[in-house]
Amino acid sequence: MMSNKKEFVITKKFENVFGGDDIESQNRGGDEHFGVSWRIRIFPQGLNFCIDLDCFVDPCFIKWWMEAEIEWKLLSDSGGWKRAGKDRYKIKKNENPRINFDWRRHGDCFSMDSLIVECHVEIIEMKGFDRRSLRRFDQSAAADFSDIVIVVQSEKFYVYDTVASILSLAEKFETPTVLEQCERYLIIETEMDKLKELELAIEYKLDELKWNCLSELDSIEEILNVLPEDLSQLSPAVMAEILKKILSLM
Repeated sequence: MMSNKKEFVITKKFENVFGGDDIESQNRGGDEHFGVSWRIRIFPQGLNFCIDLDCFVDPCFIKWWMEAEIEWKLLSDSGGWKRAGKDRYKIKKNENPRINFDWRRHGDCFSMDSLIVECHVEIIEMKGFDRRSLRRFDQSAAADFSDIVIVVQSEKFYVYDTVASILSLAEKFETPTVLEQCERYLIIETEMDKLKELELAIEYKLDELKWNCLSELDSIEEILNVLPEDLSQLSPAVMAEILKKILSLM
């Protein structure tokens, strides 16, 4: 019976660990697993030692994340593997999984100023890898939403570079295709404030965007981090959705 698990092991040897001569080499290449390039990096800083599992995702994927369980191992002088740690991580852009420790705890693994690290990775969930970056509404739209011209019944409308403006016009002139393109753009492309996205999703009835916003707020702590100090800044509709989300997490 075939397993559906996404698992792999990556191993790397580092030379002259504390001298720093080999540090630059860790930025070269990577091992490809499940459409992502992975590489182990080390950052020795005095007694504090950091191991980082760097992952490179094709830039065409903007809003992606992974949940993974990683076991970190070091090869000792005796030839056996010693566990340095094991944990579950939520991996996002610019948020690599890493482990920190006092290197003296594993002094027998730093033989002759070299170190061999092995990472056992089990990917539990991958999101955002089925949607590629969109750069244009159509062939005539400028890249990255610079000034855009919308033509409705042979009449041209020049709009400033904001999705909110386009959504407003799309609703006014009843153009569902443009609404859909805006929704896809907001889901895939932008790094807009989550609550602003949720407000647009509710106002223009963009159900997929609404679901995406709420699903990314997956803990009460994360919700509290995005809430403004003055809750009166939130519309009643947004506040109602946030309260429902909090109740679902309790």
